[in-house]
Amino acid sequence: MRTKKKNVSIASKAKELRNYGIAVSYGTKTKRGKVRKSPQLAAAVTRAYKKIKKYVEGTKQTFVFQKAKGSDLTAIARGINSEAVTPGGFFLRVPKGAKKMPKYTVRKDGTIFYRATGPKGGRLIEEIHPIDPKLLAEDPPRAILALAKKGERVILTVNGFNSSKTKTYTIDALAFYTAQDLLPKFLDPNVADEIEPGYNKMHNQKRVHRSIEDFVDTFHVKIIRHEKPAKKTRKGKRRNRR
Repeated sequence: MRTKKKNVSIASKAKELRNYGIAVSYGTKTKRGKVRKSPQLAAAVTRAYKKIKKYVEGTKQTFVFQKAKGSDLTAIARGINSEAVTPGGFFLRVPKGAKKMPKYTVRKDGTIFYRATGPKGGRLIEEIHPIDPKLLAEDPPRAILALAKKGERVILTVNGFNSSKTKTYTIDALAFYTAQDLLPKFLDPNVADEIEPGYNKMHNQKRVHRSIEDFVDTFHVKIIRHEKPAKKTRKGKRRNRR
C-alpha cells in the first residue's frame, strides 16, 4: 500500500515507473556503463509520473499495483479505467479495512472480481462492472440496471476511485441518477465540475466536449458484498455461516 511521498527524486520515480512497466530511460546505463541523465529524460519521467501520481501518492483512498498482461490487461482497461492501467498492470483500490492485498479475477468483458480479508475476518468481495457504451447511448437506465440485481446497493467509481456521491445508491436509483443527471452533465462541457469537484482540473481540461466512450471509461459500477467469517464448532472446527 502507498502513502504520500515528499521530495521523491527523479531517479526514484524513474525506477518506480519501470516497475509498473512504463519505459523511461532516465537512470539506466548505456553500453559503455554511463548513467543516462538529461533534462529531456527527466522531463519525460515527470510527465509519466504525473499520470499515475494520484494512485501512488493518494492518502484518502489507497491503491495497490497488480501485475497483469495480455488479454487480462486488455479486458481490465475496459473494466477499471484506462488511467489506472500501465503496460505492466493496473492500480486497484484497496477495500477500506482490508487486512491483505486483494486477489482478483477478470472476465473478457472487463468485469473485475476481487476478494480481501476484512477487518473482523471474513471476506470483502467487490465487483467492478463496465457500462456498455452502445446500450448507454440507446437506453441509459437499462445500461445501468443490467449490471446488478434489482434493489442491490452499488457505488459508482470515478477513474478507479469510489465516488463520494453514490455510496448509498440502489442500482435502481443509480440508473435514474445516471440518465437524468450524471450523463447529461458529463456530456455538457459547461457543467463538468458539478459531477466531481475539480474534475476538469484533474484532467487538465477546459470545457471540452466528451463522448459516451469517455463516460464509460471514466465511470464504472461497483458492487460490494461481505461474507462473515466461519464460525467455530465445539470441536474447534470451522463452518461457514450463511
